[in-house]
Amino acid sequence: MYWYFVVAFWTGCRPSEIIALTWQDVDFLNKQIYINKGRVNGVQQETTKTNKARFVDLNDFAFEAFQQLRLLTYLKYEHVFICDETGKEFTTQKSLSEKFVAALKANGLRYRPAYNTRHTYATVCLMNGLNPVYVASQLGHSLVMLMMRYAKWINSDKNKEEIAKISNSAKIVSNKKGIKLCV
Repeated sequence: MYWYFVVAFWTGCRPSEIIALTWQDVDFLNKQIYINKGRVNGVQQETTKTNKARFVDLNDFAFEAFQQLRLLTYLKYEHVFICDETGKEFTTQKSLSEKFVAALKANGLRYRPAYNTRHTYATVCLMNGLNPVYVASQLGHSLVMLMMRYAKWINSDKNKEEIAKISNSAKIVSNKKGIKLCV
């Protein structure tokens, strides 16, 4: 369970996408996972929620999780995530959600749905200045959808740095006829 939540928090993938992952979807060489299916209410979906496959880059935390999971399940199972209690792949997200809620409660934290791991990933990325286009592609969102949901989390402390990029990329040259912009 621990590694599931590391992957959930550090990739932003939907729970249905995570439990559908097979080892064939994990690219250790390029540090990516291929998200092309989901598993909802026990039924394997042949596409993602948005019907678009995508590659998700793995940061160091998520990559470490897959390395550890490889030691646990790679040779024994087709699926990456296996239920500790049954020894079988997950068919629904219910038991994962229950474990998440129990962990929150045990640590004195208020209820949140397990899906919030996805929202946490998105807000952490945006608050740390990652390019919104990149974040949208990682989440499988359109840029419009990402901005509608998460724009408030874009770090405004970096606004001065952003405007400086314009100043640093162009030279303003003055002449008798007026100002000429040279890029």
